Amino acid sequence: MIHKTFVLAGGGFLQIPLATAAQKKGYRIIVVDGNPNCPGADAADTFYHCDISDPAAVVAVLEEHGETPSLCATTGTDFSDTVAAVNERFSLPGILPPQARVLTDKLAMRKHFQEHSLLQPAFISGEGDLESFFRDYPSIHGYVIKPVRNMGARGVLRIEHRQQLSYAREYAARYDKAGRTILEHFIPAHEISVDALVFNGRVFLTGVADRIIEIKDNHYFIENGHSIPTALPADIHRELLTLMQKAADSLSGTNPYTGALKGDIRYTDKGELIIGEIAGRLSGGFMSTHTYPEATAIDLMTLFIELLEGKEPDIPESSRQYSKVSIERSFTPEPGLLESLLIPPAPAEEVYRHISGKAGDLIEPVRSNVGKLSHFVFTADTLAAAEKVWKNFLSGIEYKTTLPHISEREITSLARNRFNKEACRVCKICDGKNCASGIPGMGGAGGMSSFRDNLESLSQFKILPRFLIGDKTFRNTAPLRNLFGHSPSLPILIAPITGGATNMAGSITEWEYAMAVVSAAEKAGSLALLGEGAAPDKFHTALSALKLKPNGFPVFKPRSDEAALEERMEAVRQSDISAWGMDIDAVGIATMNRRNLATQRKSAAQLSRYADLSGRPFFLKGILTIEDAALAADSGAGAVIVSNHGGRIFDGAPGAARVLEGIATYLNKHHPQVRILADGGVRSGADVFRMLALGAEYVLVGRPVAIAAVAAEEAGVISLLRQYHGELTHIMAVNGLTHYSEITKDMLLRT
Repeated sequence: MIHKTFVLAGGGFLQIPLATAAQKKGYRIIVVDGNPNCPGADAADTFYHCDISDPAAVVAVLEEHGETPSLCATTGTDFSDTVAAVNERFSLPGILPPQARVLTDKLAMRKHFQEHSLLQPAFISGEGDLESFFRDYPSIHGYVIKPVRNMGARGVLRIEHRQQLSYAREYAARYDKAGRTILEHFIPAHEISVDALVFNGRVFLTGVADRIIEIKDNHYFIENGHSIPTALPADIHRELLTLMQKAADSLSGTNPYTGALKGDIRYTDKGELIIGEIAGRLSGGFMSTHTYPEATAIDLMTLFIELLEGKEPDIPESSRQYSKVSIERSFTPEPGLLESLLIPPAPAEEVYRHISGKAGDLIEPVRSNVGKLSHFVFTADTLAAAEKVWKNFLSGIEYKTTLPHISEREITSLARNRFNKEACRVCKICDGKNCASGIPGMGGAGGMSSFRDNLESLSQFKILPRFLIGDKTFRNTAPLRNLFGHSPSLPILIAPITGGATNMAGSITEWEYAMAVVSAAEKAGSLALLGEGAAPDKFHTALSALKLKPNGFPVFKPRSDEAALEERMEAVRQSDISAWGMDIDAVGIATMNRRNLATQRKSAAQLSRYADLSGRPFFLKGILTIEDAALAADSGAGAVIVSNHGGRIFDGAPGAARVLEGIATYLNKHHPQVRILADGGVRSGADVFRMLALGAEYVLVGRPVAIAAVAAEEAGVISLLRQYHGELTHIMAVNGLTHYSEITKDMLLRT
């Protein structure tokens, strides 16, 4: 009969080796995890469904079921505080709550190691005086902002300068339950992963591996694998042992540290070892569970259990442990719908593979160490031999991804689950009649009559089909006219929407939204217009996104602060952006008023000056009258966007479709050089057809894009654009039209 009980905090697949080792030693396995379908649920003798990020809840579940654990542990997860709570409650050996707090809360860790004079990056709490940090602790290599509590590099961003904090802090805070962040220097260095067992305060160094870190899109830290043992000189093991021993000593106090320690350490060109972070567990990423055992023939999981049982580990000096080289490498196809995937048979050197995807899956962009499709472990006599095997193996992987299609119904369903109900209920028809919010929020001003009139004005135009006009077939071979240096294949563009925290109530961050729309526009053949919102630094979100995906334009507010506008013009001049816009109808908009940020009507002279400062052409958004269209042309605007700002400025403004035809007729006659765009109430390809027929050359879509982005980010926006374009081209094909320019106003019937 089994009398010993082993509690495993977490049931992911990397926990299975620890569970298996404990079972071999005669333990009854209890797995606790918030995912009832986790792999550990099947591997356990008993499974309890519970959020393991809540230590008190895990203790309560064990007490409720009368459990009396013998040991508790985790591997590959940062839930050491949960393990510590169980240890304290049931008087078990291992990590204790004060130690766990230091090893799970990154701000507490930084402060603790600072007090004990351990070398680490300069840092500050995200709630601290960040302006003084940038001033007093400048970094030529940039900065890293991260959640105080996170795993797998979720929410971690590299930034280059202070202005990027506008979106980086919001992005990082999203991945911390309490919204806390920490800002520190980025230190370029050789990345090392270290595993250690600690018995009564004494450190026994086990695995030392070289990490392969990619900084994707200049922002995201992605670990694509590791190699063990490290290729660094043997002396590095002694230096690492000294560093880890100092860390363990700092944690011991009256209770010597016992358990595991995992360190992410940076080895600089100056020969310094700098602490990235130290966690109270064995490493994830297949190191402690697969590559270290393969390279040394040492069963680390069993040694870890025996250490908790009170046995001092019998481990040779770290540099002498290895008989082979073992590497882990990851592979993820390009984002999109995975239509096919062919992975070669395992070569003799392959010892393990984990594949979490299959044909038919949606491959999302990888922004952390989570979400990679597959992992492979190889073992060889030398690193060069192992890498040669991986290179040959990788060349044999065949796959095909295509632009995904998520139906309108699926987008609506996903968005309803993810959109904060205070901002948007994701109605069946986004028409403002049952809107959850005003401004801030996704709604309109006042009684929302301006919002509603965008849709109502479009609905008054019926499309007249022509079935007997010859044998033309829709080909769409002629390109659209170049727009400020861009040649989109779709006449459907993305309208500028901002306010992840305000207008969307945290349903998506500003950075996630910006990257979703610019990436989707790039792949769908569209362009994205990115607004700046009210926050003074928010325009850097748009500029940073367009730097990575240069297929769109920033749109600025008509601020009274001339210095702020000059700063924006200079930023445009220093960029590769081909044009910029100003939503002149944002004068007095509520989101600016809330921050006491003044706006003003702009003169032709002011606009001309901004164009000179930026060195780029510009366009104006918010034109509703022929008079404003004429002034826009006189000011030198290269394009106008006929729009009532989604009905968000004041109640009673006409829908864009009511005035578009008159403005287009005037501009085409008197200022043919000015391009005509329009937005407002577009909810289908038929609405795009109506706008094109009324005189627009390009049509912008706003709220539906925001809903699609919240639903499925890039994939949702691509699907929406493709849906609208498909509906548009179907109407054109039915009418025998071969190009968008053939759509004319006599194809509409006004009712």
